[in-house]
Parts: sequence; C-alpha cells; structure tokens
Amino acid sequence: MAESRYTALVKRVDDWWIGWVQEVPGVNAQERTKEELLLSLRDALREAIELNREDARGRSQRRRFSAVYVSGEPSQPFQRLSALQAKPLKRLQRPKRALTPG
Repeated sequence: MAESRYTALVKRVDDWWIGWVQEVPGVNAQERTKEELLLSLRDALREAIELNREDARGRSQRRRFSAVYVSGEPSQPFQRLSALQAKPLKRLQRPKRALTPG
C-alpha cells in the first residue's frame, strides 16, 4: 500500500510553534519546538485517520455496504478488482399494471 502524504502548515508565534494538517480538518497542534510540533501533528493525524476508518467501518456494517476496490482511467471508468463481503444486488421491479382500454 502506498504511503499517503499530507501537508503540515507550521508557524512560529512568540515562544510557540503552531500548525495544522491542511487536508484533514481538526488536525492541529501547538508545541514549544518545531520538532515537537511535527511529532504532535503526526500523532493527531494518525488518530484522526484511525477514528475516521473505525467510523466508516461501523457505518458500512450497519448499512450493509460492501467494500470494493476500484481503478479506472478516463477512457475506462472503474473496473471492479475485488470485493469484500460482496452481496448480490436486488433488481427493482416495477409492479405489473393491467392496461385498461381508454
């Protein structure tokens, strides 16, 4: 699995270093040194990703979603590569109506 990269915006304000991760709202920190700030941001990011992952897993189990890995090129939109807990889709059928002469 490829490692994801995130952008930390950091700034020194008086005796403190403050920063946040641009791509993930709510991931921010404040420390006395830049090195401590970067470590705190990494920890906060790791926790946020894990919480989001747990939340998504819980929602998918309650709503009977299937996890499907996809890939695609603009000329060939999304091809199914594999599925976890895949269940067949039910086709919706319209009720049959008797035609009445009008």
